[in-house]
Amino acid sequence: MMGETYETRYRGYVVRYRPQPMPDGRFLAYVVVGHEIDGLRAQVSWTPDLDPFRYKTDAAVAGMRAGQAWVDAELAKAPRRTSIIGLWGDAAA
Repeated sequence: MMGETYETRYRGYVVRYRPQPMPDGRFLAYVVVGHEIDGLRAQVSWTPDLDPFRYKTDAAVAGMRAGQAWVDAELAKAPRRTSIIGLWGDAAA
């Protein structure tokens, strides 16, 4: 049986997460992160290195948080953009 898939948009990315049922009744977090340009283009998908959860809602929240943390880390690697106002703000004065 496939679990419910949840989706949120975070800082320009699509984060999808779905609790994965285990035979013992617990759940693993699973996450897919990508951009949505002409359909979802996955950048990365993984099962976070976390202990299984008793409740699927806990696994879903853990998947969402793991996806958001990945986005934050990716954006931290990107060079910071300077706005037009920052470039020309002093010249217009």
